[in-house]
Amino acid sequence: LSFEFDRVFNLHDQQQDVYSEIEEVCLGVLDGYNICFLAFGPARSGTTSTILGDVCRTPESVDITNHGIQLKALKQLFTIVDHRTERYKDTFSLTIVEVFNERIRDAIEGTPIGESRGQVVVAELKSSRRKNQKAPDDESSSNKASKLEIRSDTHGNTVVQGLTSVDVSSFEEVNTIWKECLEARARSVEELGLDLDTYEASCHVIATLRVRCTNITTGVGTVGKLQFADLGSADLAPRQSLDDSENASVGLSEWRFSNRSLETLSECINARLEFDRSVPYRNSTLTHLLRDSLESDTKVLAIACVSADPEDTEESVATLKLASHMRRVSIGKATRHLVTPP
Repeated sequence: LSFEFDRVFNLHDQQQDVYSEIEEVCLGVLDGYNICFLAFGPARSGTTSTILGDVCRTPESVDITNHGIQLKALKQLFTIVDHRTERYKDTFSLTIVEVFNERIRDAIEGTPIGESRGQVVVAELKSSRRKNQKAPDDESSSNKASKLEIRSDTHGNTVVQGLTSVDVSSFEEVNTIWKECLEARARSVEELGLDLDTYEASCHVIATLRVRCTNITTGVGTVGKLQFADLGSADLAPRQSLDDSENASVGLSEWRFSNRSLETLSECINARLEFDRSVPYRNSTLTHLLRDSLESDTKVLAIACVSADPEDTEESVATLKLASHMRRVSIGKATRHLVTPP
């Protein structure tokens, strides 16, 4: 089997090598572009390390070392805005949502910074839809958390109503939020009687940074969105093993991911490639949340993490096949989102 991608990293490449490859795309959020990074792969293949960094836990606290592309990008963004305060007014807001077993969890809710500075996200709906009526497009997953609802606002953007958003003004604040979120996750998982490693392996984490930049002189500004999705493990569902000769001819449709959300993502990708009129975004909470990034004018970069262990060959092949199919999907040309003064 052979695959072709835009860039392939080896075991010896560092976090900075990965970030250098996508640095220019990340900074586009300051110009008003929507950008999304997807990282997926089998369990223990390094998706969380690539997106966030190495999470080090002690009985007293949680620390993040060897920062991944998300923290490196945010650190550089804050460095840039600190040098242009006389020309631009830049504001940032951060939300973090987790999806586990098709249920949405607000990662910031309940943290000290969320309790003290958090603001509840409310979708802007058209006046005709505010009278206690649920439009079909506002239906969320039937298994969603009771107070969190996936809605479409008046501009057609996907919004999680009830989510906690925090305004951030420095990299240190972002780092603090993540540490508090990881500590809150550990407590929550323990209360549910679940294994933390199992939870994190199956959980999808989507962090969204919304950026608004305004030229102080002209009043003209831009709004952009920088999204990082650390997807759960792309392990395959148990099935009868195949020998090497049969493996070579197996198509993506014959692989079944054990994670329901990833299986739906695979179905959405196949539907896009076949130009189906109906794409099953609503068949899972993950694809429903990512619909904007998979369908609208967003710059999307997918990072496929695979293992070199021969025992993981089937999972690695399935991940590479999905990545290869994703690379063939045409989303459309990304556009700048400008805001002009009244």
